[in-house]
Amino acid sequence: RVNGFIVEQNLHLPGADEAKLLGGWVSGSASADNAHQRNGRAWSLAGNAALAAGRMRLHLEYAGSELDGLRAHGERDSDSITGEAYRSRVEFVAPAVAAFPWRAGSEYSRVSAQFGSLANPTLATDKASVKTFAAVALGEVKLDLSWDRGQSNLLRDPTRPVSQSDYTKLVASWSSDTLAGLSLLGRPSYRIATDVGNKRQLATSASEARSEPRSLLSLQTEFAQPEWLWGVKAKGGRVAGAIDAPVPAGLHSLAFDLYGDMHGFELLPVKPVISWQRKRDLATGTTSRRWRAGLAAPSFALRHDLLADFDLGLQRRVWSDGVEEDLAAKFSGKLRWMVERPTPSRSGLALELSGRFVASHTDTGASGDDFLFMVSLSSQVEGNGH
Repeated sequence: RVNGFIVEQNLHLPGADEAKLLGGWVSGSASADNAHQRNGRAWSLAGNAALAAGRMRLHLEYAGSELDGLRAHGERDSDSITGEAYRSRVEFVAPAVAAFPWRAGSEYSRVSAQFGSLANPTLATDKASVKTFAAVALGEVKLDLSWDRGQSNLLRDPTRPVSQSDYTKLVASWSSDTLAGLSLLGRPSYRIATDVGNKRQLATSASEARSEPRSLLSLQTEFAQPEWLWGVKAKGGRVAGAIDAPVPAGLHSLAFDLYGDMHGFELLPVKPVISWQRKRDLATGTTSRRWRAGLAAPSFALRHDLLADFDLGLQRRVWSDGVEEDLAAKFSGKLRWMVERPTPSRSGLALELSGRFVASHTDTGASGDDFLFMVSLSSQVEGNGH
């Protein structure tokens, strides 16, 4: 159970084309593993600004928390722990008249070991990361390059491993109007992505040093019409992790997605998706297969002042020995009622109701339900966001 509020305000700063401040505060309790509960409060403050005619964009974010330590059900709260998290991002973009539009930037984030999130109890802590990225459009061809470096266990706790990671990703995408034979399917576009890198775990008194390389290749094709599009994506390669190996040696992963987007159907603009994934543990040979079907609808109008969206999902996962690991279903939805529309001289008012329900079941008889419901009230300025 989590309660709180969020406040968003547009700012008028000298020399800034656009500036916005967003703050929030929540309190309550949350569980990360259905065995341990955390109580307390958390707060955040974030700011966005656009400078130099929109060619420079800044984002700064700070979050803090004061939560009790992990405690099993029925135990007393331990002493509260205060933690912090930071994120900063700077991005530069080409002028509007540039022959080859480009953008480049960098992002840094850090999460302390004591930080806890009520909204995302499974958030990994005691880590830092740096990301550098660049992109350029060369006619119909677009290139994106990014480099990520991360590190965990910043406090060098001897009871936990210290890991470092470096990943490089290159994406090339293009479209063509020259393939007349495919015109009935829609305008084709293509995307090829490579993701290579390595995650290293340093040696400690309790474990040896090891390395988990990653190498992925992704191929994607889409066919678009004015009112809809559909696409297929294939992705395979080696990733870090384990299924049942005591010491992770990596996984071989293969996945396929078939998806659509009926954005031109005003009555119900749904987005269907069917996906299949297979993973094999390189140490033990155990495989895991997952099927997922989903149907989502972005914001669509029920009335002139009432918007709605929903997301349905069904997932089934099976191990190589035929034992069903889990079956899960998810439903989430949102209703947004414009109580009072904004005018040039007066702010508007909107009431939003959102909810999420997740149900799961395993062959062992274990089951679990998770329900979230939220009510929010926001003001809206004509021509802007909240």
